[in-house]
Amino acid sequence: YVAFSPMANGFLTGRYTPDTKFEGSQDYRAGMPQYTKEGYHKAKALLELLQELSEQKQASMGQISLAWM
Repeated sequence: YVAFSPMANGFLTGRYTPDTKFEGSQDYRAGMPQYTKEGYHKAKALLELLQELSEQKQASMGQISLAWM
Protein backbone atom coordinates (compact mmCIF):
# COMPACT_ATOMS: atom_id res chain seq x y z
CA TYR A 1 0.00 0.00 0.00
CA VAL A 2 1.49 3.32 -1.06
CA ALA A 3 -0.04 6.49 0.24
CA PHE A 4 0.56 9.75 -1.58
CA SER A 5 0.10 11.64 1.66
CA PRO A 6 1.51 10.61 5.04
CA MET A 7 -1.66 8.93 6.25
CA ALA A 8 -3.52 8.50 2.94
CA ASN A 9 -5.81 11.40 3.76
CA GLY A 10 -6.78 9.88 7.08
CA PHE A 11 -7.29 6.32 5.87
CA LEU A 12 -4.30 4.90 7.75
CA THR A 13 -5.56 6.37 11.02
CA GLY A 14 -8.36 3.81 11.05
CA ARG A 15 -10.87 6.55 11.73
CA TYR A 16 -12.74 6.41 8.42
CA THR A 17 -14.66 3.65 6.63
CA PRO A 18 -16.64 3.42 3.39
CA ASP A 19 -19.67 4.51 5.44
CA THR A 20 -18.05 7.80 6.45
CA LYS A 21 -19.84 10.82 5.05
CA PHE A 22 -17.36 13.57 4.27
CA GLU A 23 -18.80 17.04 4.68
CA GLY A 24 -18.77 19.75 2.10
CA SER A 25 -18.04 19.85 -1.60
CA GLN A 26 -14.39 20.71 -0.91
CA ASP A 27 -13.66 17.38 0.84
CA TYR A 28 -12.36 15.27 -2.04
CA ARG A 29 -11.96 12.14 0.12
CA ALA A 30 -15.52 11.12 -0.79
CA GLY A 31 -14.22 10.19 -4.26
CA MET A 32 -10.98 8.49 -3.21
CA PRO A 33 -10.62 4.77 -3.95
CA GLN A 34 -9.63 3.77 -0.41
CA TYR A 35 -13.02 4.93 0.83
CA THR A 36 -15.02 2.76 -1.56
CA LYS A 37 -16.22 -0.61 -0.28
CA GLU A 38 -13.87 -2.42 -2.70
CA GLY A 39 -10.84 -0.27 -1.87
CA TYR A 40 -11.47 -0.57 1.85
CA HIS A 41 -11.79 -4.34 1.58
CA LYS A 42 -8.47 -4.55 -0.31
CA ALA A 43 -6.65 -2.57 2.39
CA LYS A 44 -8.40 -4.13 5.41
CA ALA A 45 -5.42 -6.43 6.17
CA LEU A 46 -3.16 -3.37 6.35
CA LEU A 47 -5.54 -1.62 8.74
CA GLU A 48 -5.64 -4.73 10.92
CA LEU A 49 -1.82 -4.84 10.98
CA LEU A 50 -1.68 -1.16 11.93
CA GLN A 51 -4.22 -1.76 14.69
CA GLU A 52 -2.20 -4.68 16.05
CA LEU A 53 1.05 -2.70 15.98
CA SER A 54 -0.58 0.30 17.61
CA GLU A 55 -1.81 -1.86 20.48
CA GLN A 56 1.63 -3.48 20.91
CA LYS A 57 3.44 -0.13 20.88
CA GLN A 58 0.76 1.77 22.80
CA ALA A 59 0.51 4.30 19.99
CA SER A 60 -2.23 5.44 17.65
CA MET A 61 -2.58 4.04 14.16
CA GLY A 62 -1.66 7.50 12.88
CA GLN A 63 1.58 7.48 14.87
CA ILE A 64 2.48 4.02 13.52
CA SER A 65 1.70 5.20 9.98
CA LEU A 66 3.95 8.23 10.33
CA ALA A 67 6.76 6.14 11.78
CA TRP A 68 6.43 3.78 8.80
CA MET A 69 6.73 6.69 6.36
